[in-house]
Amino acid sequence: MTPEEAFFSLYEGLPRQGPGSEASTHEALRRLGNLKKPLRVIDLGCGSGASTLLLARELNSPIVAIDQHAPFLEALAANAEQEGLKALVQIRQGDFTQLEETPYSYDLVWSEGAAYLVGFEAALTLWRPLLAPEGHVALTELSWLVQTPSDEPRVFWKKAYPGMRDIAGNRSSAERAGFKVLDTLTLPNDDWWNEYYRPLRRRIAAFRASHTVPKTIEAILSETEREMDMVERYSKEFGYVFYLLELDENAQLEEYEDEEPVSTQRSSIRDPGKASQASTREAATPSRRTRAAAGAPPVSRRTMIETMNVPIDWEVRNELERKFTQLVAELGLARAELLLAQIRARVESSIDS
Repeated sequence: MTPEEAFFSLYEGLPRQGPGSEASTHEALRRLGNLKKPLRVIDLGCGSGASTLLLARELNSPIVAIDQHAPFLEALAANAEQEGLKALVQIRQGDFTQLEETPYSYDLVWSEGAAYLVGFEAALTLWRPLLAPEGHVALTELSWLVQTPSDEPRVFWKKAYPGMRDIAGNRSSAERAGFKVLDTLTLPNDDWWNEYYRPLRRRIAAFRASHTVPKTIEAILSETEREMDMVERYSKEFGYVFYLLELDENAQLEEYEDEEPVSTQRSSIRDPGKASQASTREAATPSRRTRAAAGAPPVSRRTMIETMNVPIDWEVRNELERKFTQLVAELGLARAELLLAQIRARVESSIDS
């Protein structure tokens, strides 16, 4: 069994693939206020569709649901049919960083627990062109809840999600990306555990009981358990937050540059082999008024290096990820990270030359 196969065997069949609950999704929807109907809705990184189905029920509007992993989408299709929602849910397998949707196609973009795969501001920059005038975005993002977090979670998340910011920082990012922040909603601690961590913890125990676990896969299991431990002990210092946004038609957008790399936390990524970056074509989006008159500004060399924002051969990347996982198991994390830093320095040097 490969690390990718092991990863998906852990998450397939779980109620959710990340923190959340029907109550929180419903409350976020309520706080968006009266949305004009009929609505055109897209759910990005939908997983097995817990939020998709609630949106279809509550809005009685068609929902386009996109995820990369086919078994998650198969579960969504079965549940939609069982609930009599099949006619409202259009399921598509794909990468939400490389959408080919017509601009202004949607009134509401929804995404729970997926934006961090590319980074909060980068995701909003990518998705903004999808929205029709007066459009809205609702997304959850892992955020610091205190100004000065304890050393242990700070060090852990610095490695796992270097781009993680507090609520004020994400509000500023949303405004830079061309949105008004209507409201924020911090998910309760139970949203981590009831439908996500507790079922996942039982699945990990069953997996160990029924498999001879190689070192490479044990590293994934152990890192997942370490993440659970962080949440268990420090949930008052960080958490998932709903950001409820409205398109700002008058925003003057600047070129987007991400100051931090995106998430490297494999235990939280639904598709560890395809955690995507935005393409260079989409990394910076001009204002809606000038998009037709001028192309997107060029991406700086720094952005291309720091976010690896270049065209990617996914087959090669998947193989590199597998090899790095093996290195972690064989050399230990510290030595493997040192080796990765040396490779990165060589790549930067070759680009600068």
